[in-house]
Amino acid sequence: MKPFRRDTRGGAFLEVLLVVLLVSGLFSVSAPFLQHAWREMVLEREAEILLANIRYLRAVSRDTDRRSFPGIDEGGKVPSKPYLHLRDSYYRLEYGSPVLPDAAERTVLTHRCARGVSVSCVSRASNKIGFMANGSAAPATLRLSYADGQREARYVVITIDGRCRVRGEKSDGS
Repeated sequence: MKPFRRDTRGGAFLEVLLVVLLVSGLFSVSAPFLQHAWREMVLEREAEILLANIRYLRAVSRDTDRRSFPGIDEGGKVPSKPYLHLRDSYYRLEYGSPVLPDAAERTVLTHRCARGVSVSCVSRASNKIGFMANGSAAPATLRLSYADGQREARYVVITIDGRCRVRGEKSDGS
């Protein structure tokens, strides 16, 4: 007598297909959460880099005896003060006169933000941030956000006494 044998042709294929469907279903449910977490992480990193550069700018402004950027000879003209020049997707640490357009400006550092991240000053019209020799500054709020209009944003707040901090906030979409 022959042993009983089940016909299992195609059974393994159906099992693999079921596993693939389950994994793809789980991924489609978790993908928006993963994307949101990734965007939050990128914004947090960009805010920390911006905050570190602002603190460096403040230290340079405070520590220079002749109130200019180290190694620069003004030649009796407008003093060279370091300042942060904000653009849409990057910012530069420059020295020169942030007020006079014909003064020679030199770039010390350029930071390009991550793809899709924009930086702007929301509290005033000027896109140049600088500090006085005593460390004080004009109050400003800088906004790091995604250019596609999503809700995620980080705000770097500079107070009048020169203190800087990062604040995360989500808008309600309006």
